[in-house]
Amino acid sequence: MIGAAGEQTSETRRVSAGGLSLQVPRAWRPVRVPPRSKLGPIAQFEVPDVGGGGGEGAEFAVFHYGSPTGGVDANLERWIGQFLEPDRVVKLTRGRSPLGAYYLADIAGTWKKPDGPPMARKTIDKPGSRMVGIVLLAGKSAVPDYYFLRLSGPAALVESQATAVRGCLSADPAEEKPYELGQHQAEKEEKVVRTEREWRELLTPDEFDVLRRKGTERPFVNKYHDFFQAGTYACAACGQELFNSDTKFHSGCGWPAFYAAQAGDRVKLSPDFSHGMVRTEVTCARCDSHLGHIFDDAPKTPTGQRYCINSVALRFIPRAPEAGREPPK
Repeated sequence: MIGAAGEQTSETRRVSAGGLSLQVPRAWRPVRVPPRSKLGPIAQFEVPDVGGGGGEGAEFAVFHYGSPTGGVDANLERWIGQFLEPDRVVKLTRGRSPLGAYYLADIAGTWKKPDGPPMARKTIDKPGSRMVGIVLLAGKSAVPDYYFLRLSGPAALVESQATAVRGCLSADPAEEKPYELGQHQAEKEEKVVRTEREWRELLTPDEFDVLRRKGTERPFVNKYHDFFQAGTYACAACGQELFNSDTKFHSGCGWPAFYAAQAGDRVKLSPDFSHGMVRTEVTCARCDSHLGHIFDDAPKTPTGQRYCINSVALRFIPRAPEAGREPPK
């Protein structure tokens, strides 16, 4: 029996996994995880065979990397890619739990099970396997905290525990709806309109000052001015992806600089005559939040342009890893 949110029953126990509080069946045996690595789980459990695994148990693991890490679809596709075609069967659903929205992949077939450390990229083909993978968008901020929950093992055993996996989040499978790849991004790109009070509740004071009051953060001491990891940069107010790290360059201006937006229609350019200057303002086309300004003073770049963007207006999303590997931090 799985209890309501926050409730511990005689058949479940509450466990902490990063910032999550999960209700895990008492029959699942906790596994001591090694000191945290970039690819390792933050919590792991052995799921004993209850008659459907032919003696072989399953594994439940929770991963957290402190960032969106490629988004919903990239991670669902990564899990799907761990099963061989043509016998692969995939069902995608979405739902809501007290911990946040989630996207679930139920995959059956021949699993390319990782063998050894993740960096070795070795796998063993395991016919008759099944995986229930959940991408959980935890929290209430515009750019939520992503957690990855994965139950994997013999098909019959995993199927028997599928409801228990959802129960870890206090989620009801009857409330789930079908999901198609690309649907989450399409919803993210719909226009976002909020009141000033709602923005104040959602954003930090510094974020609100820049994004909604058109302020400017200090140069050279901001988060991304000298940051060049591979990935994308999303709007801190609404989560829409705006810039790609491939277009980021050293400009010496003290703020993050890009020579192009990830997609031209994701930013809006408008004349700005404030402070006695003539400039072109850059705003997020989805939520109208102020990002920075664009200048035609970068002749050594492919476009000759410099999108000068406030770090506090952005959230960095690391590039999704290759199929078969858990996403890096």
